[in-house]
Amino acid sequence: MTELQRRMTPEKLMSDPGDASGTPFEKSKEYRLWTKKYEYPTDPKLAVARFLDMNDAHYLAWIRRILPLADRPYPEALAGLTAISREADRHVADPDYSLAVISIGMWSNLPVTKARLQARAETVRTAAALLTWKTRHGHFPDSLAECLHPTPLDPFDLHALRYRKEGEGFVLYSVGEHGKFDGGRLGRKPRGNEYLFRYPRPVYTGK
Repeated sequence: MTELQRRMTPEKLMSDPGDASGTPFEKSKEYRLWTKKYEYPTDPKLAVARFLDMNDAHYLAWIRRILPLADRPYPEALAGLTAISREADRHVADPDYSLAVISIGMWSNLPVTKARLQARAETVRTAAALLTWKTRHGHFPDSLAECLHPTPLDPFDLHALRYRKEGEGFVLYSVGEHGKFDGGRLGRKPRGNEYLFRYPRPVYTGK
């Protein structure tokens, strides 16, 4: 974002980085008060250079803390990113941080997006193992532990995926990002944030 602004900033100058309306960066009384408040240079070119450099520095510092979280389990990654987001929110009015705060917001869904993909993949893989078990034993197991070692984990809470038999079939599911999903009811179409595998596949009617 800052590199784009550097390329788009004309040599003459520019706009006040502290004013989202794009007020011309001029040596007005308001501008002098702004530079004094935030201890910025009064020269507009120097002020914009500081604005972009400081935002780059703070963004990179946050990114160095965010990237390792991508490899951590969902609960830990969520807690870490939430802490960074709260820290960023405390600086939202500071021009040294304003672009960095906006950019950090783009990472806010990283933990949940990763966990969603893992939940979808894990339910499908585990369901395939359950179907294989039935072909060998003639029935579904009473528990996942009977079928798989170690028991597949739900990425959202790091406990075993939930499994229950339903008639001649089963439902396998993740508790989801809010930790409250219970597998739903047979015949109710799953919502977009519900990750499950139900067998036999139901036929949904209506909306």
